[in-house]
Amino acid sequence: MVNDAQLLQGLDLPIFKDIKKAVLPNGLTCFVKEQHEVPNIGVAIGYRVGSYNEEDGIRGASHFLEHMMFKTTKKLKVGDIDKIAFEGGGMANAYTSNDVTVYYFKVNSDKLKTVLEAEAERMVNLTFIENEFRREIKVVLEEMNRMYDTPWGKLSDNIYKVMFEKSPFKYPVIGYREELEQLQIPRVFEYYQKYYNPRNAFLTVIGDVDKKETLNLINALFGQISGKDVELAGSVFEPEQGKLKTETVSINADVPRAVIAYRTDTIGSKVDVVCEVIELLLTGSRSSVLNKEFVEEKKLIRMGGISSRNSSEPYHGSALMIFFEPNTGIDPQKLSIEIIDTIETFATRVTEDGLRKAKNLAQSRFVYSNEPLTNLVLAVTHMATIGQLETYSNYLKLIEEVTLDDVKKVANEYLKSVRANVLIGIPEVKSGS
Repeated sequence: MVNDAQLLQGLDLPIFKDIKKAVLPNGLTCFVKEQHEVPNIGVAIGYRVGSYNEEDGIRGASHFLEHMMFKTTKKLKVGDIDKIAFEGGGMANAYTSNDVTVYYFKVNSDKLKTVLEAEAERMVNLTFIENEFRREIKVVLEEMNRMYDTPWGKLSDNIYKVMFEKSPFKYPVIGYREELEQLQIPRVFEYYQKYYNPRNAFLTVIGDVDKKETLNLINALFGQISGKDVELAGSVFEPEQGKLKTETVSINADVPRAVIAYRTDTIGSKVDVVCEVIELLLTGSRSSVLNKEFVEEKKLIRMGGISSRNSSEPYHGSALMIFFEPNTGIDPQKLSIEIIDTIETFATRVTEDGLRKAKNLAQSRFVYSNEPLTNLVLAVTHMATIGQLETYSNYLKLIEEVTLDDVKKVANEYLKSVRANVLIGIPEVKSGS
């Protein structure tokens, strides 16, 4: 395996240089980079599975399984993962999205073998104990309660149901209460065995390590685990949206909030890259289009009350979203229409100078976000898991290539008012009010 390891080519940033990639015979894809400034390591492993892969009856299984991966295996007891992180002077955590589940450590470099042993163990030897299983379902349900008790959490989750009619992106990553309460161990174990194996995994080690020794250690610990093909999910295309869609949801807040979202294209596409710049043209600074018009001039949105996010996803699940909180007394539905009208025509007013500032901001934000060790190891793992590491590592170049014509073309095609989806959060009426 070590002889077949290759340095990744054509990577745009120094932080991505000297990353060595190797693929074990069982299909496990590995990335190792030496970084000796401090005696720490970041270790992450990503699996190509998320809420997109779930079926009716087990919505939320991917995220629930993430929780169970911190419980018991044939060798590990409850609390052992946290103990490894604590004794290594660092931390361990995980996250689940629509399309990936990622587990990661940041610890002292002398804990490398211990961490890799733990990851190899829970890749193949996870066990389910009934009382722990039921206890963790309650933990996830409480997490759901906390998330939906926050206004932006509920809006961010529910906007996908407005945008998507057919795609699995319409289902929440955390799942549904009634399905989680009915989850049974055999169904979750079957799901685990289907998706957790070397051929469906991507492992990254970055930090104070020796590349050759690390690859040999990975081979020794993971090489004997059988790999099997996993059928990858495909894109589910939505019907063309021919009109503006608006829905409301009650939120735990004192004032209304809202989100406007436009379906765009798949991650790594030219459209997706241009939307990275458009996001910043709209809300990236005080002088950006929406901030200037609705916060500074018209004062319809409170100071700091508008932001945007280009949510890049595979399977044609990407979306450009604008979140805002109106000033007191402003009708959020009427304001949504004003914002949508501005977005539909904003590209005609973008100047070369404004484009340059937005591109600079996108590039600097990208560089700073990848400087911490944990961020870098997570970025490499996540993007490799969804097949976009080359695109991500050449981000600066791709952003630099965006032109005014690109902005106008994407805006004209994807940011039309008939493609807008609006979700308005209405404050719940408190009992006794």
